[in-house]
Amino acid sequence: MFAFTIFLAIALAVALFIMYVMHVRIQQLTEELRELKAKVEIRGDELEQLARDIEEFKRLRII
Repeated sequence: MFAFTIFLAIALAVALFIMYVMHVRIQQLTEELRELKAKVEIRGDELEQLARDIEEFKRLRII
C-alpha cells in the first residue's frame, strides 16, 4: 500500500510538471499569435491605398 501511495505521489508530481510546461508553451504561442496578428492586420486606409495602387498598375499595363 505504501509503495502504491509513493507511485501515485510521483505520478501526480509528473502530471503537475507536464501541466506547467504546457501552460508555459501556451503562453509563448499566444504571444507569438499576437505578434503575427499585428503584422498581418491591415487598416482601412492601407487597404484603400493598396486598391488605388492596384488600379493604377492596371491602367499602366493596359496603355
